[in-house]
Amino acid sequence: MISPSEVVAMKKRPSWPGLLASIESSIRQDRALAAYRFDPKRPSTLKLLTLLLTGSETASPQLKRTITGLLDSLPNRSLFVFEGQQHNATGHCSATVRRDGWELLAEHDKQNTHKH
Repeated sequence: MISPSEVVAMKKRPSWPGLLASIESSIRQDRALAAYRFDPKRPSTLKLLTLLLTGSETASPQLKRTITGLLDSLPNRSLFVFEGQQHNATGHCSATVRRDGWELLAEHDKQNTHKH
């Protein structure tokens, strides 16, 4: 569950009207997510570099379990924690996401460059 203060913050964002306009598809997505059962074997085969994002103040136990499950099962992942932020941190910190995402990719390329 998202905290009441996070909902207030979400309502102030420019994306809020779009979220309201798409509420019917959000309900279908929530139902699909509720029915989904995570299989840790599936992501363990991914070779793709994955950047996981979370806020240090995320209140939802489900979101915390999701991040932990992905950290445990993804072989090629990195975690970035937005200090003082909740679930929707990327809405507040988009410049940080872009900068740190590019830094992660550059570091990954450096580590995986093979000399011939």
